[in-house]
Amino acid sequence: MKWLCLSNHKVAPEPDSVDSQRKVSDQFDLLKLVGQGAFGQVHLIRHKKTKKMFALKSIEKTQCIRRHATTYVVAERQLLEQLSYPLIVNLRYAFQDDSYLYMAMDYMPGGDLRQFMRQHHPQGMPERDVRAIVADLSLSLHYLHQHNVCHRDVKPENILIDAKGHAHLSDFNIATQFHAHQPMQWSKAGSLAYMAPEMLSRQGWTSAIDWWALAIVTFELLYAKRPFEAPSNELLVKAILYQPVTFPSAIPSSHDCRQFIQGLLQKSPHDRIVEDQLNFPFGHAWFQGIQWAQLEQKASTTGLQHLLPKPAYQRLDAQPLISRLAYTSTPPMTLASSESLFQPTLLPSSLAPHFTQKKPRPSSMDDITTVTEQAQWREWLEQSFLPFDYLSIHPRRSISQWRSFIPFCF
Repeated sequence: MKWLCLSNHKVAPEPDSVDSQRKVSDQFDLLKLVGQGAFGQVHLIRHKKTKKMFALKSIEKTQCIRRHATTYVVAERQLLEQLSYPLIVNLRYAFQDDSYLYMAMDYMPGGDLRQFMRQHHPQGMPERDVRAIVADLSLSLHYLHQHNVCHRDVKPENILIDAKGHAHLSDFNIATQFHAHQPMQWSKAGSLAYMAPEMLSRQGWTSAIDWWALAIVTFELLYAKRPFEAPSNELLVKAILYQPVTFPSAIPSSHDCRQFIQGLLQKSPHDRIVEDQLNFPFGHAWFQGIQWAQLEQKASTTGLQHLLPKPAYQRLDAQPLISRLAYTSTPPMTLASSESLFQPTLLPSSLAPHFTQKKPRPSSMDDITTVTEQAQWREWLEQSFLPFDYLSIHPRRSISQWRSFIPFCF
């Protein structure tokens, strides 16, 4: 059997000085604020030289420390540096200033899948479109699992759509890596409605939990409801652990599609088709006829593209990223309410006016201890959040090449 090898990865350069941070930020023009939620904001930026668009996530350092999210932010930043694949939302640049951390990601003009469903398919999507989305995500998961990475939070809010209508996995803030000496994990993390039984029962789990979550998403896209629902978290856990899957008769779906969902929603991970089917998912009957090599490179558009809004950023007046302009006149688009916990917060200081303000002195020993701890965490955060440019390779580092291997015959 022939195998196709794709997706080389370039490693970031080591930081030289504060000037290297400013050098990265000077490469961009700020276009507009495109997203705002309870935990963060995202700005659309454009690279001055290449004219490519990116989504800039900003993370306020003080809030990050107060919410005890520093290790999660740094872990996501370090993991994303190791990943490079056409069907995930890749990290392209990382830098910081005195107050904020920045991550420039692939720009996905189609928004997240939850928002797309509510706007265009509130009663469920056509099976052909669901199949296209699930094929994209199957490639994403296959790539991650080949490199011992488990996403742990596959759900519509964490699936973004590009200009061609392709689905991409995003938000790796609770992703984890497996190691040879620890092939299983026991921690509990993610979104309850998409958690696999083995995680809920704390029996030890592997990357098979991502396939379970993908099956939940597949069911939800088809029928506009999840297979396991309940009025309380306690009853939802029982439903996931013991309730069988039933398919709504009012909405038709193919046998192969139902078999794909049913095969991945087996209560025991050992009974799922991902465990016993050779070349899963590429050889599954539901995906018959898909040209995986072309799909991996997004060589064609999908049926979702005609529903996507036309890009409007060509008409925007660009501003330098360091211009310290606040976008207050136009209300931003609201992100999904279930946005992941460790998303960026507040308007970045380099995009807003400066306000000179003296810090109050600590009033007690407890306050002094708190300030000291925050200063230590801040120092660690700033040293650990290294600058990154996906187009650069540092000569002193070995190049780690991350590839996806898919059967060429399918």
